[in-house]
Amino acid sequence: EKQRAELELQVDALSDDKIRLSRELEELSAMAAELRVDFARQLQEKEADLNSWVHDFQVERQNAREEQAHLESELAHVQTELDQVKDESVRALKAKDEELSAVQVDHTKQLTATRESFERQLEELREESARTLQAQSEELTKTASELQ
Repeated sequence: EKQRAELELQVDALSDDKIRLSRELEELSAMAAELRVDFARQLQEKEADLNSWVHDFQVERQNAREEQAHLESELAHVQTELDQVKDESVRALKAKDEELSAVQVDHTKQLTATRESFERQLEELREESARTLQAQSEELTKTASELQ
């Protein structure tokens, strides 16, 4: 009987342990359920944040592509205008160079004509001066002869 009483005590202790462990298991199961719910909520929040970030990134990337295309278009337009201005400037410089060359040729002709005219006038003045001196010399010689 003593053994039986000890065995019954052991059975009662095991039964109490079983009840206590069952309660702890229920508490742990409840805590695990709460953790799963909390983890699922946090995961959904993180997923929503990530999706929002991905969407924002895609929008920014698309905006950047559009801006790049716009800037490339503007650059092409500015380059075209720059090429046109350059071509016009080259044409204007060539025309001015031709005009200056023509003016230079014209001035050279005028200077040559003026120099030749001065040379003719100088020669005519020399000849006239020589004739005048000859006439005055003859006049002086005649006057000297008459005075003697």
